[in-house]
Amino acid sequence: MSIQKANEKTGLDKRTLSAAKKGHLDRGHFETLFKLKELASELAGKPLNLEEIFTDKDN
Repeated sequence: MSIQKANEKTGLDKRTLSAAKKGHLDRGHFETLFKLKELASELAGKPLNLEEIFTDKDN
């Protein structure tokens, strides 16, 4: 999904979405986290929890 489309669906800032897509979202607000979870759930076609939408780049 494009950053523009995700912006339209979530209302999140394009810079925030771009950072999240690259895995560089260092800090987040609860609203942002839940909007990203909703978007990821929609893309996955099933409900996801917060742990499932993040990857630990160190492991």
